[in-house]
Amino acid sequence: MRNNGDRFQTSPDVPHDESAPSTTATLDFVVPTDYVDLPSGGNFYASNHLLNGKEQIEIRYMTAKEEDILTSQTLIKKGIAVDKMLQNIIVDKRINIDSVLSCDRSAMIVASRITGYGPEYKFQINCPSCNSKNEINYDLSTSVVNNGKNHEDGEVDYLADGTFVVTIPKLNYKVQMKLLSGKDEKFLFELNENRKRKNLLESAATDQLKMSIVSVNGISDQQTLDRFISTLRAMDAKYLRTMYKKVSPSLDMKYDFSCSFCSHSQEVDIPLTAEFFWPKW
Repeated sequence: MRNNGDRFQTSPDVPHDESAPSTTATLDFVVPTDYVDLPSGGNFYASNHLLNGKEQIEIRYMTAKEEDILTSQTLIKKGIAVDKMLQNIIVDKRINIDSVLSCDRSAMIVASRITGYGPEYKFQINCPSCNSKNEINYDLSTSVVNNGKNHEDGEVDYLADGTFVVTIPKLNYKVQMKLLSGKDEKFLFELNENRKRKNLLESAATDQLKMSIVSVNGISDQQTLDRFISTLRAMDAKYLRTMYKKVSPSLDMKYDFSCSFCSHSQEVDIPLTAEFFWPKW
């Protein structure tokens, strides 16, 4: 974190002169900033993106202004409160939060929660075995960065434009893919919600493939790609989703859960409840 110790300033001491007009000391406070490690390491961004090759992003500490954003009922109903908050705390205003990869957005969200309310996050888990409610205190600062290198050598070819290529076994199709940004995920969410409102069949898995596949054997025409995906064998579609997950960097938030009532234990994902940004304590 930056050294902001010399940023809190008052007027310097000067000899008192009774004949001089009285003055009032002023405070000049600059909100401290922090550098967030990006799970992507600056990879998977296009060469002209400001985060290309950058391992960190600088953000301001959360203040009362960000609390106003997070508690705005208008922004909450639109589902954009967190996005507005993140955009507000990015120091380099040239960076559009919608263009930031989802894994890096997650790291920023956790970091901003820590600067705003501290690392302690309280939530409840119902035991999968006895269904008893357990109170959990989790230290957000213990979250682990997964760099997305969970695949075998030769399975993935990384390209200079931030995309990557995987080859479907037996078919020998070379599929060029990209990681989804905040804008992409927002589009998929709205698409799915629209389908729900119209009582249409949901197709989240297929939609994600359509958003992430850039080309197949060098062909990038979207209509051709859509037809390719719709006729893809289930096992091949699963392979592409599996490889996407292996390649994707992430912020792993796991907890070794042990029930206080029946001693059942297992590793669980940390749920991001309403109290993540709106703690009751």
